Amino acid sequence: MKEKISALFSEVFDLSAQQSKQAEIQAREQCKNGSASMVAAISALYSIWKFFQQLPAGSPASSVVAAPTNLAVANHISWLCNSALSIRKLALLGFEPQAKVLTRSLVEAIYQTLVIFHDHESYLAYKKGIDADSAKSAYYSVFAKKQSLHKKLQKLEDSFVSQSSAERNEQYSQRVGMLEHYSQATHSSAIHVLQSALQPNDESRLAPTVLGKFSVSTENTLLNCSHEICYFCMLLEHIVEKVWFIDGLDTDENYRMFSEVFKVAVKFRTHKLKLPDANNEDAQAVQHDSH
Repeated sequence: MKEKISALFSEVFDLSAQQSKQAEIQAREQCKNGSASMVAAISALYSIWKFFQQLPAGSPASSVVAAPTNLAVANHISWLCNSALSIRKLALLGFEPQAKVLTRSLVEAIYQTLVIFHDHESYLAYKKGIDADSAKSAYYSVFAKKQSLHKKLQKLEDSFVSQSSAERNEQYSQRVGMLEHYSQATHSSAIHVLQSALQPNDESRLAPTVLGKFSVSTENTLLNCSHEICYFCMLLEHIVEKVWFIDGLDTDENYRMFSEVFKVAVKFRTHKLKLPDANNEDAQAVQHDSH
């Protein structure tokens, strides 16, 4: 039995390597915009991590107002950067459905990080979540109670740019839509499972996806992910410059690199997936449900 299991796993390992190689070739050919956007977005996150990493670890990020320490800021940025790297790698290797699940985690982490960086009282409450019970309590009070997360993000957005009521509603709908879209992936909803099997070819037939396969929604996931990082970077720059009032930004190479690179990332979302013409009932169902 041990030999059979070993042989079976060797087959899985070898086939997975072959599938991933094929998926990566196809993804790099057909997802150039998404892949390039992710490169720019991840580079921006890394640049801002380097900026805070070089500062005194135990000192507050701001000498003017209450703020997390430089080490805490760097740790939160590294969490986002590592998640984004993982999403890009999974998507390009043919594991885009799993990249979607991680994208849900990244999007929520982006929103939460902006809130605790902008509002120090929220950060202090968030820090109290050191075990299962206290973490649950902190999450509810800081992010979940009476839609605290979106209300605090709205306050941050209003301090960044003046918006009409219609624009506020649109921004709120986009944020909620992004979270809901990728929440469906974490629960293996039918539309996401079917999308993972649809291939961008002329016939649009469902293809076996075991051990990794390029998906018709890979580009969509990469573009959405890079957009959310861009959203984070724009508001983070606002916090650093207008809330924390950190000195020496104009002369710091890492910060200037961050400020320049993130503007290269995409500035639009693509929640609704445009699928190729379908010739089978399953694909047609996905086409209908995605609009």
